[in-house]
Parts: sequence; C-alpha cells; structure tokens
Amino acid sequence: MGKTQSRLTKEDRWKQRFIGLCFSKPLYSRFKPIGMLKYLLFLLPWPFEWLPAQTLQLNANIGYYTGASLRATRGRFIFGDGPCYTGSVDYAFKPGKIKKDIIFELQYGFVSTTLHFQRNDSERKMPFGTVKMHTMLAGAGKEFGHGPVHVYAKAYIGAQYFDPDSISNGERLTLSFSFATGLRIAVTHTMGVCLQAQLLMPLMYNRVYVGWEPDSGLQTQVAPIGVLFSGYLTGGIYYNIIKKD
Repeated sequence: MGKTQSRLTKEDRWKQRFIGLCFSKPLYSRFKPIGMLKYLLFLLPWPFEWLPAQTLQLNANIGYYTGASLRATRGRFIFGDGPCYTGSVDYAFKPGKIKKDIIFELQYGFVSTTLHFQRNDSERKMPFGTVKMHTMLAGAGKEFGHGPVHVYAKAYIGAQYFDPDSISNGERLTLSFSFATGLRIAVTHTMGVCLQAQLLMPLMYNRVYVGWEPDSGLQTQVAPIGVLFSGYLTGGIYYNIIKKD
C-alpha cells in the first residue's frame, strides 16, 4: 500500500482529496456555514502545489505622508504632511522560464492630517480641522535581484476615501492610481525589512466643491481632471506565510 501511495504525483493526491470531498457524503451537507471555512482552508494550498516557486507575504509599514495641494477655482486646499500607515498582502511567483518574480498585491493605507483652504485673494490659510484618508489599492509588478537584496516596482489602481471631520457631508470616494518602488532586504528565510517610496494620484474631478467651500454661496471646484499628487515614504517588515523556492 505504501509503495502505491508513493508513486502518486502531487496532482493525483489532490484529485483524490477533491473526489472524496464531493462524493463521500452528499455535497450539500458538506457546505454548511460552519464547515465552509474548514474546506476553504483545506483547499488554500492547492495552487501552491503546481507552481515551482512562489511566496505569500504580509507587509506592515509606517512612514511619512508628504502632504498635498489641490488647486480649485477660488483657491487651493492644503493637506498637511504627517505619519502614514500601510499594510499589504503580496503573492509572488515565477511563471515558466521567467527568472523575475511577478508580484500581485492588495494594499491598504491610512493617513490622518490637517486640512486648510487658502483663497486666491488672501495669504490666510483657513483651518478645516483634520481629514482622514483611506487608500485601497490592487496592483502588480516585478522584482529584480539575487541574494538577500531585491529591488521592485509596482503599479496600482483602486480607490481613496476622504473623510474631513469638520465638514458636514464632506466624505468623498474617488478613483486613484499609484506607482511604487522600493527595496526588500531579507534577514531570515521568512522575515525581512522593506523600504518603499510610493506616488498617490487620486482623481478628484469636480466633486470637491460640494460641502468643502469655506463661504456659503461659493462653489469652489477643481478642474475636470484635478489630480491630488502626494506620496508615502515608508519602511517596515515583511513575513512570508508560504515560501516555496
């Protein structure tokens, strides 16, 4: 019996598991709410059996938000600089004969900073309290290098949510693009340090004026393609949940 099992390939063993999952009991009885999580966890390693080299990675970073300025019709909105926090899940693999890692990433970022408005005819910057910015992005890129140090570049698309605390109904959800580059330095086989610079480009269009103007009656609005250029400079650690060389 042991010799027969040893001759089975990894793909054959996974097929046996799947057939047993589907047919050893009525299928509907296996996918109850409590049991679904167990079988999802059971099937999670499936794709990792087929690709020759891959990594599933968690990243946690802290750093500096550069601040930003958004030009409007009657003045400009000024976003202050300050600390920022990001976290991400990365999946990297080497498809076929390609020697460079292909990376897919889901990223979340958070910033809480000051917001001011400066009219075109005045030097005074009117305080608007604080604004919280949540960034949710999905992206892909490539990683280069050998040994413990790797360089990478990524491009993202997603959404950025603005939540000013002193403006009634001032929340805004906008489309955002982003580009990032950085270094990944391995300390052990499973952990390391990452340093990253990231450009953020949420598209504000003309939605800023609703509820954001400093005086009643004004309709301060940005140009049809108003882009809020800003960025993160971050550093942190990463942990490889699964690493298959």
